[in-house]
Amino acid sequence: MATEQFKGISPLSEQGRQRSFKWPETDHVTERYMRSVGLVDDEGQISRPCCLALLGAGRAGAFHLTSIFSSGRVLKLKYLVEDDKSRWDDLKRRWPLQNVQFVHSDDLERVVLADEELEACLIATPTPTHEALVRRCLNGGKHVMCEKPLASTLEAVKESYDLAEKCGKILFCAFNRRFDASDEAKSDTSKSSNT
Repeated sequence: MATEQFKGISPLSEQGRQRSFKWPETDHVTERYMRSVGLVDDEGQISRPCCLALLGAGRAGAFHLTSIFSSGRVLKLKYLVEDDKSRWDDLKRRWPLQNVQFVHSDDLERVVLADEELEACLIATPTPTHEALVRRCLNGGKHVMCEKPLASTLEAVKESYDLAEKCGKILFCAFNRRFDASDEAKSDTSKSSNT
């Protein structure tokens, strides 16, 4: 499995932050994506940063902010879509977001999706909002990475992937706890008890 190499202590945990963490020099999935959207030239050189918007700055959004700022990959966070405007100042104090425009989701199409420089949207909002936001972003011409679940029904998930194909965009469902130690322990317990 491609993510097997990341099994173990999370770099976001206290223990993980204490040891040095370095992203792999080569990441075939990232490289393939960057080629497909024109971020890498024919010689394999990065031609420009991937410009993205993060939708949601709660718990899952914080994981993604950490990844964006520590990955070493060429990313440009241009927008942070967060509906709770009372959180904006605190987020600006806690994260290096000086060059990031904060937007309310009511302005998603008018501001964020209308930006031709923007290539991808990372959705880390509350679960009930995922399906509608995925569709809005795909219809707005953007690639989408969405936290699980994409939608509340299997039919809606299939429709979302069909829409991505129709729009010629990549839709990726994230599952950030796949190798979380506590989830793995539950899985091991479940397997040993034959449930």
